[in-house]
Amino acid sequence: MFLVDDAPCLFQPVSQVGISGARQRAEKNGRRQVAGGWLGEPLEIRHSEADPVERVRRAAFGGSAAMPLQHLGEAQTLHVIRSWPDFASSFWLSDDRAACDFARRQGITTLETQDVMAYGCSAGDVTHTDAYKLLGEMRDAGRHLALPSDASGLLQ
Repeated sequence: MFLVDDAPCLFQPVSQVGISGARQRAEKNGRRQVAGGWLGEPLEIRHSEADPVERVRRAAFGGSAAMPLQHLGEAQTLHVIRSWPDFASSFWLSDDRAACDFARRQGITTLETQDVMAYGCSAGDVTHTDAYKLLGEMRDAGRHLALPSDASGLLQ
């Protein structure tokens, strides 16, 4: 499990890798690949932690017994950030508005995809027009994410 709700993750906690780590992606067969295992090892929730994760999945995120994987990633992420000292200063990256709101109420620094793109613009990793175009393509592909009204909204 990586520290992202139900989407593939490109970042470890920002405090450990930093968003500039995205520059380490390599081109291979026309597809972007993450270079050299820089994500580190996957995190695993211990069996002894399953009950607290399940309680949060049901109480905070509305998960049900009939759908045991529903909101599991969000519950695991919340558990890791709140309970594992090495991840206490982690950022939560999600486009699930309810999960973001809940995490913010818990005092967890929470970013959405447009925040990461805005940071990439300010760091010079991507132009605001390219970032806006990519966000639009992600939305068109079915991702539910916030989008500024125009590309200049990524410069703020």
